[in-house]
Amino acid sequence: MYLQSLRYISNVSNSPTVSAVATVLHDYRPPTTRGIISAPVTTNFKSAATFCQSKRHIYTYRYINVSRLSRFQQQFLPCVFKKSFLHTSLEGMELKKVVNILNEFANTSLAESWDNVGLLTEPSAPHNVRTILLTNDLTPAVLDEAIEKNADLILSYHPPIFSPMKRLTQKSWKEKLIVKCLEKRIAIYSPHTCYDALSGGVNDWLISAFDTKSTKPVEQSEACGEFGCQVDIVLETADATKLVQAVTDKSIPRRIITSPLALHEKTEQGVTRVSVSCSKSDVPCLVDIAQSHPAVISIEKRQIEKVPLVGYGMGRVGKLTSPLSLGEAVARVKTHLGLEHVRLATASGMDKVCSVAVCAGSGSSVLRGAMADLFVTGEMSHHDVLNAVSNGISVILCEHSNTERGYLKELKGKFSSLMSDQVQIFVSETDSDPLKTV
Repeated sequence: MYLQSLRYISNVSNSPTVSAVATVLHDYRPPTTRGIISAPVTTNFKSAATFCQSKRHIYTYRYINVSRLSRFQQQFLPCVFKKSFLHTSLEGMELKKVVNILNEFANTSLAESWDNVGLLTEPSAPHNVRTILLTNDLTPAVLDEAIEKNADLILSYHPPIFSPMKRLTQKSWKEKLIVKCLEKRIAIYSPHTCYDALSGGVNDWLISAFDTKSTKPVEQSEACGEFGCQVDIVLETADATKLVQAVTDKSIPRRIITSPLALHEKTEQGVTRVSVSCSKSDVPCLVDIAQSHPAVISIEKRQIEKVPLVGYGMGRVGKLTSPLSLGEAVARVKTHLGLEHVRLATASGMDKVCSVAVCAGSGSSVLRGAMADLFVTGEMSHHDVLNAVSNGISVILCEHSNTERGYLKELKGKFSSLMSDQVQIFVSETDSDPLKTV
């Protein structure tokens, strides 16, 4: 038997009568009688049919019944399942294009100032991305999974490179991970707090465990748009066009607005104000250009004020459509996160939960000033829990990454659409929170 390629695998069943989709296996019989085993395996004919319909322009499909395969073919099936994802025939995308899509989905400017987000490792070009693995944390087990799945890019919610690294050796486990990723030509991208603040991000997903009338960020994000500074240059109108051309020739990312002013009181010449919006780092270059023009009368720089980004920010707080008992609220959180156990701190005298505030990951600082009947987060300090309970707020703690990981499944669908199904996307099966209740 010859393993040609493996496209996609869903649920593997021990039943001898499972259906299979996507051609993967050929034997060495003559071409006219060559047998075909198809994978992945799924017991759900409807989902298999939907998959076929959506991918028929890429793959060849055929339904089979495992019970009808020869004994020799059946013996080979465990090897197929074990080897999982060996190859994909998807077109893929250049890494830079994938990164642009990820940055457009959630701009890195949304991240907290202390965070390390964006593209963290970049294999030398050209680097085509056909397979992406989504994970909450990049661990040795997850990296092995990525290698097995032939991943070209790992999107790790938490950045594996956070504290500065002065060397890449085999002494620490994180250094080993980065070295191995580079050796295997696997890029790493981390969004972290970008997705925390994002409208429709991880915190919106977390609070969706409840039916709410409305929600808003606990901490509002602010931004000054694409540019943070504005340089106003007043000069004689006759020279304004030359100045604008000089700025344009420098290829500085900017926005230019020209506006005529009244006659200047000293020169009695027509004057124009050229307002250039740019980044703070480009201001010195603009000033140099302006000062080189003798017709310039004045130069002023000002910071562009930040404005609130509606729907963006850390944490979420909302009022419930109808009150819940604390037990009902706990049950909703468990169901939403797929957990058997959570930790609960109950405020005395609480009968009903009418409002809830959530923060994925560590909620101590974000939730400290929130007003709600219930806090839901991954972890909080002992004293912050005491403070909340003393103020009549109950607290549900789910462990840090358990409040984030489920969002990856939503990202898979969103990214598949944004990348026009040109890239194969998987959610890690080995990633899990390191803390377990025993």
